[in-house]
Amino acid sequence: MLTALMIGVLAGWPFSLAWGAFHFTPFIRAELGYDDNVRLQSQARSDFFITANPGFSLDWADPTSKLALSGDIRYSKYYRLSEYTQVDGGNGSITWDYMPSPRWKFQAYDKYSSTYDPPEVDEEGRLLLVRGDSGRRDRNTAGVSLQRNFGPNNFVGAFFRSSQDTFASDSVENSQRHEAGLSAGHRLGPDWRVEADGSYYLEDFERSEDINHLKGSASLVRMLGPTSAAMLNLGYSQVRADTDDPLVRQARDYEVYRAGVGYGNKVSPTFQWNAAVGWAQVSGNRQANQAAGTGYPTFSGDVSWSGQRWRFTMNAYSSLGEQEIIGENLGLTLAHGAGMGFSYDLAKRWIIAANASYVHNDYKQDPGLAGLQPGQDADSFIGSMLLSWQFTRRASLELNYRHLTRDSQNNKDDRTQNRILLILKYEHPYRW
Repeated sequence: MLTALMIGVLAGWPFSLAWGAFHFTPFIRAELGYDDNVRLQSQARSDFFITANPGFSLDWADPTSKLALSGDIRYSKYYRLSEYTQVDGGNGSITWDYMPSPRWKFQAYDKYSSTYDPPEVDEEGRLLLVRGDSGRRDRNTAGVSLQRNFGPNNFVGAFFRSSQDTFASDSVENSQRHEAGLSAGHRLGPDWRVEADGSYYLEDFERSEDINHLKGSASLVRMLGPTSAAMLNLGYSQVRADTDDPLVRQARDYEVYRAGVGYGNKVSPTFQWNAAVGWAQVSGNRQANQAAGTGYPTFSGDVSWSGQRWRFTMNAYSSLGEQEIIGENLGLTLAHGAGMGFSYDLAKRWIIAANASYVHNDYKQDPGLAGLQPGQDADSFIGSMLLSWQFTRRASLELNYRHLTRDSQNNKDDRTQNRILLILKYEHPYRW
């Protein structure tokens, strides 16, 4: 619906489109690969495969607007496992940014993805888990946001987004999520500013009880110079089951109170780091929620460092909160994670890179009493390496290896996978 509305609005502005500049880039990506556990099954089956992955991107911009569209589709053919030969994924998105002046910014978007790939990552690219199911996941997310700037660090903003997840596997229920939020910032002086945000979202599950979430936070920031800042943060979150059953509500409902401090420093154009520590206190029913009445230390940290030919990043965190994965109704979760990435330019058109990410999820609520999907504590790991050669301006060749591990308390949910890919990509941009 949002996509149709955006196209309708843009179609009504032919005078703007006529003055805009278009960039159209079709591409084709071909893969030759080997997978020792196709679709990440409990009983591993290996096979060779080839994949064709055509797609495109289209950008248009004028002084106040920018429109971006992209799409691709993926077809895979397996050598022995012919039942998996099919269209097994694809993506599509449309994003419109409208900035009539430096004080106003509006964005509308609709993004769709379909995949069998099991890793789940957050908006910052950190690993959340390796999914235990082997089915296809279809996800569509549409949203709008608006921000009004009054000056440096002075702003108010609002957003709304709606997501829908559909799973082929019966072990994971379909769901919808509708979220709205507000944010604001105000500069108190040359060195001080305050920021606050709050949001409400409803998770509508196919079988489980629907869940209402309310959360908010406020921060006081002290600038310690042009490249460093310290921060004090307070937060609150509340979860309520949308049901008339008092036993389910008693088991599922809880609150989390948070406090923390942070510091960030951009030491140089090539090196920066950030760190934060805090405390999260849980209030709820102890019988169904082992975290109730208990406090947990939280932290996060990241480092980014680069040289003339190399780049290095590292992060680590410990967080407590509702499992932030659409379609996974697993309740309050204590997560510990870490990750790193490194790349090096071997020569003018040669790059070698390595990445690794780990997370341990400790689920705190009893699934039987709280009406959650069955979930056992799990460790998830992703490690990858690649060698890339840009042999022409428009074509590249890549050798890629990836390893996945999911180690669950329930041994039936353990999974491992190794994939080796030789990837050829060609793109041909057009401009008019």
